[in-house]
Amino acid sequence: MNENEFTREELCLIAILREKNKISTSEILKMTSHFPKLCDMCASGSQVIVAGKKLERKGIVKKSVGKGGFIWELVKDPGVEIKT
Repeated sequence: MNENEFTREELCLIAILREKNKISTSEILKMTSHFPKLCDMCASGSQVIVAGKKLERKGIVKKSVGKGGFIWELVKDPGVEIKT
């Protein structure tokens, strides 16, 4: 897969889950500061959830319900190079 097959929000989520996997939506929002150029659009939990659901349909992430909301896990790294 190449970078053009993903939205910026999806790439942001992949980059974050590569750094720290199995984390909550709120933890993801805190980590967007690690990728300021890439994750500037991920300002709310709803944007993370939309991106996560798209990646879930592609078989790249899965979500589960945990304490405080969804827990996101990268289950298949698409191998895309992400420019941060």
